[in-house]
Amino acid sequence: MKKDVFALTLLTGLVGTYPVSASQPSHDLGYCMNENMTGEERKMLAKWIFFSMSECPEIKPYANVIELDKENANKYAAELITKLLTKDCVNEAKIAIQHEGKLAIQGAFQLVGSAAVEELSTNSDVIRTMSGFGKYLDQTKFDSILSE
Repeated sequence: MKKDVFALTLLTGLVGTYPVSASQPSHDLGYCMNENMTGEERKMLAKWIFFSMSECPEIKPYANVIELDKENANKYAAELITKLLTKDCVNEAKIAIQHEGKLAIQGAFQLVGSAAVEELSTNSDVIRTMSGFGKYLDQTKFDSILSE
């Protein structure tokens, strides 16, 4: 049970949409974790986030993720998170948890999740696809608010 609560805390930090006011120790922990991850590790973490979010009923029909890939991503994420919190950033984790408890982990993982997604957003195909909505914007409406 305790393991499930910890995992949920991590997941909430990675994909949570609510603002967490991160203290300095929580920010330091997130910074440490980002500094100790390679670009490839951030991409793998983003893949794990995508696989997890693909289970949402509104998204699931569009994502063709097989169970073996999800299981492998879960194992990878567990190993990475364990390494970051118990080896690479153990001192920062202890200090952050002393100051904020579980909220420290959530705040730090929001930073890590953002960095993981940002790693993908530098890809030219991703940029092209994400900017595709621009052709449907009503530019005159935006011109009116930008000129005031």
